[in-house]
Amino acid sequence: MRRVELAGVVALCCWAGSGWALAAAWPSAVPFGLAQVVHFGLITAVALLVARVRGSERPSGGSGARRRLELAGVGVMLFAVPALVLEWSRRGVPAYTEAEIFAGIPLVMAVLAAVGAEAAGEDGLGQAIVPGLMGLGGVLLLFPVHLPGSVRGTEAFVAVIVCAVVVAWGCLQIRSLLEGAWGAVWIAVANLVVFGLALLFGGDETGGWPGMGAVGMELVRGAVFDLPVVLGTIWLMGRVDPERLSARFLLAPLVTVVGGYAAEPGPVEARTIAAVGLIAVGGVWVLLKRKTVGAVSILSE
Repeated sequence: MRRVELAGVVALCCWAGSGWALAAAWPSAVPFGLAQVVHFGLITAVALLVARVRGSERPSGGSGARRRLELAGVGVMLFAVPALVLEWSRRGVPAYTEAEIFAGIPLVMAVLAAVGAEAAGEDGLGQAIVPGLMGLGGVLLLFPVHLPGSVRGTEAFVAVIVCAVVVAWGCLQIRSLLEGAWGAVWIAVANLVVFGLALLFGGDETGGWPGMGAVGMELVRGAVFDLPVVLGTIWLMGRVDPERLSARFLLAPLVTVVGGYAAEPGPVEARTIAAVGLIAVGGVWVLLKRKTVGAVSILSE
């Protein structure tokens, strides 16, 4: 991994992990669905501008169209699907439980990659899962584990787990599909369409639509947070090994925890220190570990 890519991963984790501060200081004044349409409309416009400025060539022909559809589908798995599932499940699954489940993505990716490697006659699991296990163990140590106690909670819990597995699979697939700056355009457009359909057919829980001033402020919020996070993630997905990049599911929550303690200083328990240490070591290990299996290319072909 080159230094610029390593710096990009660190910056992405720091910015994504600081989202709680933006939400606390500048809460959204528009419904979730409309906010996502505004954000991805902006992301689409910026991605299109970048692609045109860079003069990237669009894939042509039948194979190009098929590749764009595959890329759009995987892109929706990585952005719209988790956003919609987490929004739907928030009344049945606490935010820290969602963090615990998504912290298992590096482990799931290592297992999927190892299974692919074994199918190709290479060495399998072994040390590949240790970093992910360490990071997940730290998250489970940090947050209390509560299983749902209702049907609604169970449905939401299972949905979040399935969503995390889908995201893990999509992360392994997308690198082989990304080609040039137009890849970000197809991903952004696909997610914009999905969020638009969700807004159109999902209804509005707030009972009314905000004014143009609120929409304009939401556009600025999107430019501050979602724009750099989404485009930065797509850029890194095309350049960094997907298993390494999965460290963001550990390091971003780590930034959130450390930032929370820094914002509201208080007594720190030994359990918290141990948990933070495990997450940090596991996340850095996932990010910097040498690639031990060749399953990513196997799964992507």
